[in-house]
Amino acid sequence: MRWRGVWEDTSYYYYNTATNLGLSSYYQNASSCYIRDYVSYSGGLYMVANASTGYVYGSIPSSSSSWQSIGSSSAMAISTLLSDTGILGAFHYSDNYLWSGNGGNTVGNATFSVNAYSGELICKSATITGTITATGGTIGGFTISDSELYNSNASGG
Repeated sequence: MRWRGVWEDTSYYYYNTATNLGLSSYYQNASSCYIRDYVSYSGGLYMVANASTGYVYGSIPSSSSSWQSIGSSSAMAISTLLSDTGILGAFHYSDNYLWSGNGGNTVGNATFSVNAYSGELICKSATITGTITATGGTIGGFTISDSELYNSNASGG
């Protein structure tokens, strides 16, 4: 299923193979992988149900046999989820960040976040077991370098 946002009367919506939609490079078995669009319309969610041509155009979701109403509690089983943004349980995903906690709809104040591109991980409270490897940074007032852990404010003696 592919989220297309709020229904628009000037958009095409598809229920077709990835091959026919020009998406072969994204799927291993593109000729047998069906892409089914879904939209929101007047407070409901609808997915393309019947498209003999492989697409629906101009057909209002709430009054057409080309659309099927799906509830927000409907179960969907999929083997691959492709999304630019989304919410899964308490986790949000957008702009290459996955986050959860007090951040709400923004990553800025989240108690947990990870940047998918840079690998930056922010966790406001963590218990970590095992080996930690670091070549730089700070921890508890100490500075980490390539070869040592030191506190420049400590007096020698």
